[in-house]
Amino acid sequence: MLVLEAGCDINCGCTYQSLLSAYREGILDENLVTRSCERAFTTRYLLGIMTGQHTEHDEIPLTAVDSVENRMLAKRAAEESAVLLRNKGGAAA
Repeated sequence: MLVLEAGCDINCGCTYQSLLSAYREGILDENLVTRSCERAFTTRYLLGIMTGQHTEHDEIPLTAVDSVENRMLAKRAAEESAVLLRNKGGAAA
């Protein structure tokens, strides 16, 4: 699967629903799955998720993260970081 080959270890949609089928059909190499799982679980471990350790980020309530102020800031950041490109004969300029 291209997503694993590209290094995308975590998916929030339905991309990985076909991994088992792809593995059984010989389309997906088990080493890619192993590498992806090792990186994903290493990240979880280092964040303290698997050890019961908590960080200061665990104490931030959802109401603070999903606040009107944060949404406005995120919108402003998206608007100010947008880049428009002009196509001149197939090449971005």
